[in-house]
Amino acid sequence: MSRIRNRLGFTLMEMTIAMTITAMIGLSVAGVSMVLGDATEYGENFYQSVQTARNVVMKIQKTIRSAKLVTASSSTAMVLWADDTNGDGQINLSETVLLSCDTTSGQIRLNRVVFPATMSAQTRAALDVTKTLADLASVNTVTSLITGNAYNTTTVLATDVAAGQFGVWPTAPLSHLVRFQLTVGTGDSAVTLRSAAATRAGLTSRVQMAGNVYVLTAPN
Repeated sequence: MSRIRNRLGFTLMEMTIAMTITAMIGLSVAGVSMVLGDATEYGENFYQSVQTARNVVMKIQKTIRSAKLVTASSSTAMVLWADDTNGDGQINLSETVLLSCDTTSGQIRLNRVVFPATMSAQTRAALDVTKTLADLASVNTVTSLITGNAYNTTTVLATDVAAGQFGVWPTAPLSHLVRFQLTVGTGDSAVTLRSAAATRAGLTSRVQMAGNVYVLTAPN
């Protein structure tokens, strides 16, 4: 009878081996769970970066395609004659748009002077002055002109932008093609997209050289 009882129990060695195997299995399962969790988080972050990059590319393309002229450009910003709202064929302050990439804040921004709808026509006419191509030939000058205006409106097109670069062809204000590259996200989940857009309503045919500066000729 004693022999039967001994066979039904576990020795200390058997218990130790069993606990070791159980612990190893537990650690393996935990490791796999951590890997799967990290992979899931990476996939979600990468997908979010792709979606953000695609959305901002479409917004930039839409802005460029509807623009009349690119009056100035740098590697991180562009000045656009966005539209001829009042139909006078000239560039007004409120029709000028600054599109810029600020990697410090991680934003792609669109700045524009927007006068209140309640403003009188007389006051608006006095404030919404006509700008020449020479006035809008420098990104830095236009940045101060628009962002320093009391009626400046900032629209954030994208956040979490690690890098952004613009390029135009040919040089402004004769440009009709804009190339740009954006990197959205950080680390392994960062996504870089390259794209381009052409001004569909461009008025480069009205740009002429007078002396040493470009001028916008009168509409036909």
